[in-house]
Amino acid sequence: MTPSKSVRYKKRIKVEKTRSISVGWMHYSSVKERYISVGLARNEGSRTIAVSLSSFTFDLIKEMKSLFFPHGNSTYGKKDDMFFNLGNFKGEMICGCFFTLAKYIQENKLPQ
Repeated sequence: MTPSKSVRYKKRIKVEKTRSISVGWMHYSSVKERYISVGLARNEGSRTIAVSLSSFTFDLIKEMKSLFFPHGNSTYGKKDDMFFNLGNFKGEMICGCFFTLAKYIQENKLPQ
């Protein structure tokens, strides 16, 4: 076998597909009795991150906690004192045991 042929037959390494998504943080205001978007002024607003298309709700929340609470704290308090959930930018909660990012993108026909 020549070297060029052996290169063709090497095992392919499976690379997990990722997608860049925009993520943000909405914090509940007891004064306004609704969720409000946390702005970039405090360096805590909307960001773009690359995540696996096979990510579940738990995976995405974990990734965002590390992004918005790098040392376990923010200007709004400790992450251990807060409740987290996944939602869209309309403020609607995204729920479901079988949620994956790929499935959500497909169902909602999202370009990004």
